[in-house]
Amino acid sequence: MRPHGLINTDEKYDWVKGQPSPLPDSVQEFLSTIVLPYYLRIFEQEEDKSVIERVLENMRELSEDLGPAVYEGKMERIIKYIIQFLDKKAFCQTRMMEGEKDEDLEDVDENPEDDDEEEDEEEDDGIDHDELIFGNTSDLIIALARAMGNSFAPYF
Repeated sequence: MRPHGLINTDEKYDWVKGQPSPLPDSVQEFLSTIVLPYYLRIFEQEEDKSVIERVLENMRELSEDLGPAVYEGKMERIIKYIIQFLDKKAFCQTRMMEGEKDEDLEDVDENPEDDDEEEDEEEDDGIDHDELIFGNTSDLIIALARAMGNSFAPYF
């Protein structure tokens, strides 16, 4: 954006709410052929919830920095994933549950001391990734609504 003179002195791009300000062709091409397809592929294939959390944060930041032009033509797919995250039906949220039975959830190892160490590490982590995904998804919805203005209404 800088070589095209589209960033002001505060390092911000001045976009207008609800109106996709045209991005330079090279920027739009980069976003639509590399960045967004990569992010959407991550939503389809990634098991690690912390990766999903970061992608949602990045998408929110893109929306805040570049406005509605970022997601032009991709909103249907993005909304599909947003709904999956909110319903806890996304790949990363269901991958571990498929085919599992309650008795499969707790593995018993021959060396119970190792199990105790693993449990301690997991308890120290204490992060509810589904809750963080929900929060990041909510933040993305807010950022999209702010960027798109009234044109977000059909998706809402």
